[in-house]
Amino acid sequence: MEQPNQKIDPYKIVKERTLQIIDFLKDIKVSYSMTEKDLNDLKLKLKNHLESLPNSSLNPNKENLLTHIELFEGYLRKLYQYDKFRQLIPQGVSENFIYSLAWLHDLTRFFYNGPFPLYYIDWINDSLLRKVYPEIQWESYMHDFDWIIGKKETPDDKNQITLILKAIDSLAKPGRRPSEFLSGNQYDQWLEIQISKGNLPLRYKRLLNNGCYQEIIINPQDYKNNDLNLITRGLNIIQSITDQEPDRFFVNNFSNK
Repeated sequence: MEQPNQKIDPYKIVKERTLQIIDFLKDIKVSYSMTEKDLNDLKLKLKNHLESLPNSSLNPNKENLLTHIELFEGYLRKLYQYDKFRQLIPQGVSENFIYSLAWLHDLTRFFYNGPFPLYYIDWINDSLLRKVYPEIQWESYMHDFDWIIGKKETPDDKNQITLILKAIDSLAKPGRRPSEFLSGNQYDQWLEIQISKGNLPLRYKRLLNNGCYQEIIINPQDYKNNDLNLITRGLNIIQSITDQEPDRFFVNNFSNK
């Protein structure tokens, strides 16, 4: 629990908790051949850890995080009913591994939250998964924040699972309707919050071929355009699989459950 007037170094806490995550993952089995038991163990341990955290500005909002993750998994289960989706999954990759992606894509958010740049937590998440489970080709499944800021090229049409997960991650939230989100109304609200937090414009340094660094500035409009383009591509793939308009597919966002 935070103490009044206590000075907190969020980056020190992240360093400590990142080591905690590595230790936590030692007992978690993640593989292409994940069983239902493996998946349930992952979910139970993450939920138990989340419940153990005290209320703090450096800890996640438990209800919001779990709602997002469970919606995410629900939409993956919904997609898995379609032959066209299953055909995208390489041979030997289990159904349970696909569902585990809902829980692993935001793994670090089960351990900390806070006043960090937009990319910070995502980059740590990617690095941890690659470090602890190096045998898995995460780039074939996880969407990448670097696509939005132009640090990496966006995936081609062969990488459909990554684009599908990008769309689901962006839309698997209560009350978020794809048609309104893509029109910019809901997205602009989120964008204004990021601007007020100082997260946008976003700056990073790109290494050039001559060994020098060039500062890249991503303004809010460019960020929005790049992000919505990726989400739209993912939604188009989902629609081609399900023959449903995105608003209909994401109907669980409006469930009273």
